[in-house]
Amino acid sequence: MKKILKRLCTGVLAFATVVTALPTTLVHAESKQYWTESEERVGIVEKVMNDGSIGSTFNEGHLTVEGEDAYCIDINTDFKNGYKTRADASSRMSADQISDVALSIEYVKQYTASHNGISNNHAYLLRQLVVWQRLSGARIKTVPGKWKN
Repeated sequence: MKKILKRLCTGVLAFATVVTALPTTLVHAESKQYWTESEERVGIVEKVMNDGSIGSTFNEGHLTVEGEDAYCIDINTDFKNGYKTRADASSRMSADQISDVALSIEYVKQYTASHNGISNNHAYLLRQLVVWQRLSGARIKTVPGKWKN
């Protein structure tokens, strides 16, 4: 437990150091349409309700926008491939939520990079699950034995 806490603190400090050292640039969201797609399935997810029952089960895909990993912020919205308009995250999330999600994704990236045997699909699925958990507090789990290699 101490090792995980130490790694988490080290990761947070390293991330904060990098972020504070970067020059800032004012960026505006464009109205340009971007093709978004989920090319492959990365695992089966179960959303667990407060009473312990399974609220929904779905096969999660690897979401990309122009070849970059993207993450769904609303576990209750079904994704469909197609053109989407880019929106600034601050229009839907508070600054604290954005920071929390970014740090959580970075921690999972560092964790999966330092552990052998975790495929790219599994690493992406873990990052997506963390996004949902941090934003919704949802209890979610992957279905054992249903990993796609």
